[in-house]
Amino acid sequence: MVNGFNGAFAPANWTITYPPSVGTGGSAGPGTVNFTATSLLIESGDDAGAIVSIPMPANGQLRFDYSFRHEDDIQDDMLLIDLNGNVILDLMGTAADQVVTGSGSVNQPVQTGWVLLYAVRGDGFATGGVTSFIQVDNFAFTTSGVGGGGLFPFFNWQNCWGYITGEDKAAPALTCPANTSQGTIVESCYSTTGNLATSDLNMQPLNFSCFIDGQAGIDPGVHYYDLIPFQVDRTDYYTILVSDQFVTSTGAASAEESAIALFQGGFSPSNPCENIIAFQDEPIDNINPPLGNGDPYLRLTMPLVAGETYYLWITSDDALATGTYSIDICPDNTGRVGLFQQTTVLNPLTWEPMVVNNTQLWPTRNVTIPLPLFCEDFDLIYNNPASLAITGAPQASDNCDNSVTVTFVDTYTSAGDCAPIIIRRTFRAVDDKGNASTCTQTITLNRPDDLDVEFPPRTVPIECDEQFAILPNGNPHPSVSGYPFILTVSGIQNLSQAYCNIGASYVDRTRVNVCAGAFKFVRDWTVIDWCDGDNIATDQQVIKVGDFTAPAVTCPGPGPLVYSTSPFSCTAAFSVPLPVVTDNCSNYQVKSEIVTEVEVQVTNQYGIVTGTRTDTVVVRTVLWNAPSRLVSGIPAGNHYFRYTVNDDCGNQVVVYCPFTAKDQIEPTAICDDNLNISIGGGSFTYSGPLANVRSRVYATDINEGSNDNCAIDRIEVRRNKFNPVTYDCGTGFSNWGPYVDFFCCDVGVSITIEMRVIDKAGNINTCWLDIVPEEKVRPYCYAPAPRTIDCDDLPYSFNATDTLQLQALFGDATSDDNCGSYERELPPVPDLECGFGTIIRRFRAVDVNRNESVNFCQQVVTIREVHNYEIKFPKDAEAICGVVEPDSVIYEEIGCDLLAVNHTDEFFSASG
Repeated sequence: MVNGFNGAFAPANWTITYPPSVGTGGSAGPGTVNFTATSLLIESGDDAGAIVSIPMPANGQLRFDYSFRHEDDIQDDMLLIDLNGNVILDLMGTAADQVVTGSGSVNQPVQTGWVLLYAVRGDGFATGGVTSFIQVDNFAFTTSGVGGGGLFPFFNWQNCWGYITGEDKAAPALTCPANTSQGTIVESCYSTTGNLATSDLNMQPLNFSCFIDGQAGIDPGVHYYDLIPFQVDRTDYYTILVSDQFVTSTGAASAEESAIALFQGGFSPSNPCENIIAFQDEPIDNINPPLGNGDPYLRLTMPLVAGETYYLWITSDDALATGTYSIDICPDNTGRVGLFQQTTVLNPLTWEPMVVNNTQLWPTRNVTIPLPLFCEDFDLIYNNPASLAITGAPQASDNCDNSVTVTFVDTYTSAGDCAPIIIRRTFRAVDDKGNASTCTQTITLNRPDDLDVEFPPRTVPIECDEQFAILPNGNPHPSVSGYPFILTVSGIQNLSQAYCNIGASYVDRTRVNVCAGAFKFVRDWTVIDWCDGDNIATDQQVIKVGDFTAPAVTCPGPGPLVYSTSPFSCTAAFSVPLPVVTDNCSNYQVKSEIVTEVEVQVTNQYGIVTGTRTDTVVVRTVLWNAPSRLVSGIPAGNHYFRYTVNDDCGNQVVVYCPFTAKDQIEPTAICDDNLNISIGGGSFTYSGPLANVRSRVYATDINEGSNDNCAIDRIEVRRNKFNPVTYDCGTGFSNWGPYVDFFCCDVGVSITIEMRVIDKAGNINTCWLDIVPEEKVRPYCYAPAPRTIDCDDLPYSFNATDTLQLQALFGDATSDDNCGSYERELPPVPDLECGFGTIIRRFRAVDVNRNESVNFCQQVVTIREVHNYEIKFPKDAEAICGVVEPDSVIYEEIGCDLLAVNHTDEFFSASG
């Protein structure tokens, strides 16, 4: 069993033929036959055909699915034919010049030798505008047995044996490429697309002479246009192809074509003819344009210069037409197309120049370009195997040999030097068995005419400092300005000498001097076709030799420039430096401006501020012929020099060079050198934050008129003999700040205070002074509260002058001071009588710096009288005849009484 197109049904085993034309509306050409492992597709154009057939290798069952479309009445068939020529199956009917489609499946017993045939042919009338095709899928063949059990029981087979010799007698199938007078080359091109829209720029081209060519071209009226900048990185010839899909202002497809022009160096809408170097609004007549079948396209070929900026102008011949377009620019060699500029701009953050790389290459694609074949292409074509890529290669196949050898031999004829050269190329295909087929292709090499000639650029700028070839009269040689040329499959053919029947000559008109070393003149070109006496073409070039490049300008100095303000004002005065200028040919003049940017308020119609905007303000201007370049009064800040440099030929360049007017003058620092500091405040007993701080001196206390030419930012002070960790006296410096603090430990110590003044630009100056802090604050004495006591509560040994006993009985004084103090009790003043009365205690506070308190500080102790005592009188005393010794009075003073005892003795004698 065979599934698909394999084995006996492999593509090599099928016979493929391409019948000649039968139509009247086209030219003969081969159809297409495409096998895959599982399918077969045969297609035909309007007047081309293809027939494939194969005999059945054995008895069996044939199966396949099919679909078809055909548009003729006799040309297409799908047949199964037996050994006697009878049609067993006819799967396609006829169509009376109309499109018929169909599909189905086949499951048919077949016998050895029966032929399966598929055929498609065009009738040449392109009815319906579609191609004919046959599609075969799911092809399968299954062999069957013979005799009574086979598919054909009516045969009475007898077994025998013998030898069979198989021979290949079929010549290869050979199809020649179509007869041609054109060659095809494939170019790698740089492509871009665009769209003409009603929002684009517009102009009336016919208002300008350079867009009027004297032929049917651009219509009068307004035309939308696009302007596409590009550069090339190699000086070479480039072909520009344009394809469009434009519609008119009514929406109908435009019957007109594109129009393009090329400008070098710049484009001015008000004067577009100024820099134009080429214009084209007629399509090249070719039936196979590279950008789509039936699309119009334009070809414009000229040498483009590396580094120049070109502008491709594109519009439609129809006024107000819009739509899409495609552009391909194809280099002859390895040039690239895009934008290769590097732009120097100012960095808005640093005000320094920076280079921005703007290299952007256009995307690439391969474009097939058909070109006429001319008589000078003879050596390229005649008997040259490489020419098959240009004029087409044949198609050869064989039923047995998969590597058919194809060769060709050329012969040619020419009826004269103005007649075309006819090359007859005979191809011969030979298989491995020696079977051969031949076919012939006719290649026509025509004689060019004036329509095949491209003139050089209409304007040619040549820099005066360039090294270029010149004529004896000093004018640039045509090799510099460009010859008329013909675009061929062999490349650009300059008409520096005759090409076939075409030759060119020129005449230079009188020069017009422009500026020193620069001139212009018109070169008239005449192209002669000596095979047509009336076929003469002319064109003009305007050749400009001069200085077309603006001077090269670089900023002065190796880096950003800085100018200091003056000592007594916040403005700078300096001599404006000149930039570094080089010009290729002519003299130049420099206008120098000092420019700055300021923000101004934006108000609405009611005078309400709605925002701000940045305006550029010219502060000073120094002309090229100014007697002095000195300027003054330039405010501090960032500015830039704007240098406008014009050379004698009218080229101008504007360069911005940043600079800064900076305050580099230190402020004047003035300290009060008569400063005396007496610490005070605070309490020695306070334990809160900064409890040890007793005095704070601010920078404003020390500053005695410090000043700056612009503005002081801040004033700071610090002191020595300080411990920043413990925030107390020490051996280091305090941090800079708005004040310094002093402590009790600073009293009597020489301390240096430094003051620094910092201006808005960061300039710093310092002054200092030495001070010895003093402490003049007197302590305050607090006496104990008044006391009252009964005299009988006092100790027996109470001494009203004993201060220690008084402290123990009635308390001690206290005191308060910023740096610490102690109390001293003066001798008390007692006022007692009979043990009661008052005692006045007096105190005084003294601090560590020997300052004494001056406030009234005393305690009054009141001793109240209490009468309480005991008296024991003695008993009577007697004696017998002796001296009596009586007892004395015994008493105890319990209160404050002061008792005095005296007695008088009275003696009594006993009678008897």
